[in-house]
Amino acid sequence: MTILNHKNKKIVNAMLSCRGFYRQCFMVFVMAIMMSTSWVCLADQKVNTDELKAVYLFNFSAFVEWPQSSFSHTNQSFKYCIFGNSNIVYYLNDIVKNEVVNNREIQVIDGFTYNKIKSCQILFVDASAEDKVINTLKLLKENSTLLVGESLDFLDRGGMINLNHDYKRIEIEINLANARKGNLRISSKLLRLAKLK
Repeated sequence: MTILNHKNKKIVNAMLSCRGFYRQCFMVFVMAIMMSTSWVCLADQKVNTDELKAVYLFNFSAFVEWPQSSFSHTNQSFKYCIFGNSNIVYYLNDIVKNEVVNNREIQVIDGFTYNKIKSCQILFVDASAEDKVINTLKLLKENSTLLVGESLDFLDRGGMINLNHDYKRIEIEINLANARKGNLRISSKLLRLAKLK
């Protein structure tokens, strides 16, 4: 469990409750965080870190551009694949209800097989499961799949975004070279908030 300071907890709660206007709410969140000393400061009240990770994953779609070739057809859903953490699947399914990404329906996929995830736009790999999928990550990084993890060496192993957390904060780290290999364009707004590797 992590603890958010009072100011940031209000922003996260507002973001979680604003369903239809999530992108606008996230921009307010981003602006507030830009003015604070860290991405998420841990201080006053308890918050579920898996729920917070689900919010981040959901909102990454607003700051990353995928090539058309990453979708097999014009009606293909936008897919989030989660491996190793069913709590995030639960929270993400709740967050994406009645939402779309670039006019595409959203699908959340739990579990890992290459056939399941090769058409995913965002793949989150829990730190506990990373060793099981490392070879597949190498294949996916040129497949226009945004690879998100949370271990210290995730970016060195082919990942694109890492949610680095300790008892004091959650910080976004980005390996821009890995993202470019996958033909993904990450918005400068997100890059300004992240630690680049």
